[in-house]
Amino acid sequence: PGGYEDVLTNASFVGWGPSDDPKFMVYVWLQKPTVSPWGSVVAAPVFRQVAERVVVHMNIPPDKIRLSLDGDATDEISLAGSGR
Repeated sequence: PGGYEDVLTNASFVGWGPSDDPKFMVYVWLQKPTVSPWGSVVAAPVFRQVAERVVVHMNIPPDKIRLSLDGDATDEISLAGSGR
């Protein structure tokens, strides 16, 4: 009849990327996690593993490269080649 059950928990974590221009969102939900009841402990690492594969699958370059292609960051490649 209502209440909180310590052993019957769900852990969740939601994240998206890239953070400044989202192209994907991942929601991780774990029923009755055994290691910890906290999403930051058990669900966030799952998000990281999935996100690392999603950026490869979607061909999303690393932030440094992506932002320089957008003109939002210094192009370190051209600076390195200019003798500075």
